[in-house]
Amino acid sequence: MDMATKEITEFYESAKKNCAFVSNNVITNENVEELMYLMLDSFAKGLLLPDVEPDDNDPVKGEKPNPVRIELPTTYWEIFDPFTEEEPICGDLLDDLSDIRDDLLEGICDYEAGFINNAVFEWKLLHHAHWGNHAVAAVKALQHLRNSI
Repeated sequence: MDMATKEITEFYESAKKNCAFVSNNVITNENVEELMYLMLDSFAKGLLLPDVEPDDNDPVKGEKPNPVRIELPTTYWEIFDPFTEEEPICGDLLDDLSDIRDDLLEGICDYEAGFINNAVFEWKLLHHAHWGNHAVAAVKALQHLRNSI
């Protein structure tokens, strides 16, 4: 197994665990640390994904996952761009977790259908442009909740 294949496989496995956890558990005080670990693991492994060109196919659609369930406060405040002086914006953990899971699941469906480059391309693009930002914001908010428990 070459290095790129290893990194892709490790990311896929991490993303799959992350999605399964969020889809099959109610997020509570008792499991918030496990959720943080899974999100940080996927985020870190996403940094190592290789640059690839997407496959020439339409995205593969999977079945609709269970709704994300959370028994923690969901609304938090953040600065969207920490390098500019601006007012805080409202963030939402339910939205963060749903968007992260949905972005990862799109790639998982392509990966499992054999369209590896499409999966990697989407995971990496959305790591930079979407789910990565949600993950960082969610982990920061969860860290504050964890410390107040």
